[in-house]
Amino acid sequence: MQKPDCELMLTPKEISAELLRRYGKRRTPRYIRAVRAYTDAIGECLFVNKEARVSDVYAWLERNKDFSQAKASKAMSPQIGVI
Repeated sequence: MQKPDCELMLTPKEISAELLRRYGKRRTPRYIRAVRAYTDAIGECLFVNKEARVSDVYAWLERNKDFSQAKASKAMSPQIGVI
């Protein structure tokens, strides 16, 4: 019998702890907030009301291994002079 999908939505701090516990990935809450800001900026609906499922965040990180906080900052900064 299959269990229903009942994974909780977690805050960046909780996601950080769960990534370490479940998957052995050490990511700070600040890093997770950068992921949230970046995915919001590019229109991906990973986070809802500033919370997400840890398995979704893990899957996103696996698909986006080149992600960095610097990349997030660059993507979100306004481009001056661009019309």
